[in-house]
Amino acid sequence: MMGEPKPFAAIWVTWLARLMADEVQCRWAIWFRTHYKYEKLSSSFDSAKWNASHQALLRSRVCDLETEGYAVYLEGENWFEIAGRSFPVKVSGKPDILAIADGQGFVEDCKTGRRKNSDLYQVLIYLLLLPVSHPRYQGLRLAGRLVYPTEVMEIQADQINEAFKVTTQPQGEGRWELP
Repeated sequence: MMGEPKPFAAIWVTWLARLMADEVQCRWAIWFRTHYKYEKLSSSFDSAKWNASHQALLRSRVCDLETEGYAVYLEGENWFEIAGRSFPVKVSGKPDILAIADGQGFVEDCKTGRRKNSDLYQVLIYLLLLPVSHPRYQGLRLAGRLVYPTEVMEIQADQINEAFKVTTQPQGEGRWELP
């Protein structure tokens, strides 16, 4: 079944991160989801179990950060959408946690599954786009963290270099040409 065209191409940070990490079996599927509204098919994925695990990890992390004196903003409070300047595409995302104290901000994403390269790309894209899309985060020194059940990985903002920025931009007709 063909979907209804979206009025404006829109891609989620998570989809873009999977493309950049070369974890996508079918690039056309991401292109389709970016350009068309569609009805999701049922799957065997246990979303209730995932949601419970994710929320438990999120609550634990928020408690730790608040104990350390951070102001903590969660998921929907961090939602952003930014339209491309050169190409008609919107990029949307909502990092799990933004923790702020003394001019320093941490973008954190909680992961309950196995580690994937796209996890890193996801946080790096958040670090790139949040300061230009969300007034609360402009002027902050930002760094990232991936929070897994057994470890927290630090991600430095200096990993967002020119090569990374080029990789996040579509080439030609709004298509991403990735290494």
